[in-house]
Amino acid sequence: MSGPVDFKGRLTLYQAISQARGLRETARLSNIIVIRKDFEGKPMAANLDLRKVIDGTDPGQDIALMPYDIVYVPKSHIANWLKLLMNT
Repeated sequence: MSGPVDFKGRLTLYQAISQARGLRETARLSNIIVIRKDFEGKPMAANLDLRKVIDGTDPGQDIALMPYDIVYVPKSHIANWLKLLMNT
């Protein structure tokens, strides 16, 4: 998934990912990073585990997003290894 997601009102991390056509099988759900600016304009990051939102053990991981937040979903370790193997 890539690109901006337009929203009005409240939008959570899980909702934004769903609107951006979901996640690939190779996504590392346990290490989703949300980057935003703090009150001084400095970037700060939160590491979130979307698995806990999906299985219901910690719905607090499904934070409300703010305008200009950046959501980064890294590839799983297996996906990175496969990419490395394919390029050798």
